Amino acid sequence: MKTQIETKMCLAMFLSLMLVSTPILPAEPSAALGKISGRGIAEVNGTALPGEATLFSGDQISTRKESAVALSFGGGDQIFLPELTRARIERAGAGTRMALDYGALAAIRRSTNLPVVMAGGVRIEASGSTPAAFEVALNGRALKVFARLGSVRVTAANKTVEVPEGKTMEATTAAVPPTAPATAAASGLSWLQTTAIVVGLAAGITGLGLGIAAVTRPNPKNCTISNSSPATLVCP
Repeated sequence: MKTQIETKMCLAMFLSLMLVSTPILPAEPSAALGKISGRGIAEVNGTALPGEATLFSGDQISTRKESAVALSFGGGDQIFLPELTRARIERAGAGTRMALDYGALAAIRRSTNLPVVMAGGVRIEASGSTPAAFEVALNGRALKVFARLGSVRVTAANKTVEVPEGKTMEATTAAVPPTAPATAAASGLSWLQTTAIVVGLAAGITGLGLGIAAVTRPNPKNCTISNSSPATLVCP
């Protein structure tokens, strides 16, 4: 992996309407997807992340307790992974896809290079073409999708659910995904039960106060995701 990265950001706490100037990344070889920077103990394909590196298709990223990772793509698009998270990035046709095994992520879209997020058997992406930010949390069979800025589409084989800005969709998956290490159980992954958690570690990477929040809306929509392939989505 190359060891060059330059990330320049200035974003407000809780990702609050943060869209300020971020330089567009220079062109990379065709095999590269972007850049990765980490704090604490993070691994790429089972090898300790050396602080900064180039991101390639097929890379599996995992974070341990008190660590965090920032992924930067062309046009200023970014994904942040807090502690006790595992995800895989890969090319998918003309775009890219990030599969979340467990944990959480926050995604910021400024252009057209943000990967589609796959979690719990469904496809998650920002709606429209305007700047957007959303968060996803997956703990066992519990999936939460929070639209922080702009709306979010959650798509299964049978339907698409639109999550409006400021709202959360809650779902229960039929299949039990991989589980986080034992240290995750010890921490309780409390972001799934609380209304606002700031992952301050991300500030140490880029100056961003990253909010991974399981914000419960009034009368949350408790959906279920089938175990079929492709998965189907049923909401009350």
